[in-house]
Amino acid sequence: MSGSRILLFRSILLICAVGALTTANAQFSLRKGLSIETNLHYGRVIKHTSKLFFELESNSPGIEFNFLFQTYGRRPWQSFHNYPLLGLGAYYFSLGNSRQLGHAIAFVPNLTLKPIKRPSFDLIFQLGSGIAFLTKVFDRVENPLNNAISTHWNNASAFKLGINWFTSPKWTLSAGGSFIHFSNGSNKLPNFGLNVPAAYVGLRYTPKALQTEDFLAFEPSTESSRPWGIHSHLGLAYVEILSIGGPRYPVYLASLGGFYHFNPYSRLHVGLEYEFNRAAYVFGNHTYTFTDEKDARRRSARYMIYGGYEFLFGPLGIQLQLGWYASRSSLLRRADTYAKLITRYYFPPIRKLQTRFYANVQLKTHVFNAEFVAFGVGAAF
Repeated sequence: MSGSRILLFRSILLICAVGALTTANAQFSLRKGLSIETNLHYGRVIKHTSKLFFELESNSPGIEFNFLFQTYGRRPWQSFHNYPLLGLGAYYFSLGNSRQLGHAIAFVPNLTLKPIKRPSFDLIFQLGSGIAFLTKVFDRVENPLNNAISTHWNNASAFKLGINWFTSPKWTLSAGGSFIHFSNGSNKLPNFGLNVPAAYVGLRYTPKALQTEDFLAFEPSTESSRPWGIHSHLGLAYVEILSIGGPRYPVYLASLGGFYHFNPYSRLHVGLEYEFNRAAYVFGNHTYTFTDEKDARRRSARYMIYGGYEFLFGPLGIQLQLGWYASRSSLLRRADTYAKLITRYYFPPIRKLQTRFYANVQLKTHVFNAEFVAFGVGAAF
């Protein structure tokens, strides 16, 4: 599967998840609880490594349109998570060098959480992941200095931390900081990625706002009767390493771990992960790096220990994960640790087996550099 198809799969998965949640919870008229938000962003691309060749000629202004739905507690997880907002955002960014970097257009399904909620304001944290089109990419002849991005279609991961002030039932002012990351997950080289931190201000309009009496009180849930469980996963990514313009090779993923529910809507994960990188295997054999077949398979694989925290929003799970490499490989090892953003869509449970199967998408990074975007399936027992 090509990189653009993997990214499109990720975007479709998230859009379907948000759509399913919105449809399942919209008892009111479609106008009630819906809003549109416009934010102006002003930031600058970070040259996060000295290996980037391009020069920045200006800062990076951007504009965002976000269509939002306010949950109101029809499902217990909504009131437990302080009535989050479900959204679909459209972004446009100038990337600070129109000749080499061009512009970015992104569509990002997103979720807005409210760690602090007051009558006059909310402190919000928003995260989202979707698909982006970049107008300028690496070309050996015409654009050799853009070694950050080599594909027009990329993943876009966006985050915001800010404050919303309620000036009236229909109007809301917003301000804060944002961060957006563009990358193809090393599906094609070069791929150092582009990172744009920014400040933003905005305005939201809600034609028909929910009233206090519309919000339903939290009711204890019996969705998770067991505090402990087992998580397993199989996945696949495609990457290009070491040689620009070379073939793409699969990375096979597997993991097995346990989880503990702190409450019905969040859980802690710990476990082991395994990767086998076919690109490293082929390259090492071609260059006579390995001594024999056993050495080739050992040095083309990595074993990791991970810990993560998953937030559950009905059928949608979002996990933030950190991991440590327990094995060493000169062809693969970039750092001691890595991070993942994992989005899962859980299918209805099989009651007799007490099992929930899921499809997921993973973005794996080393600080600001994405290593791959993978998709897979798994089960929670």
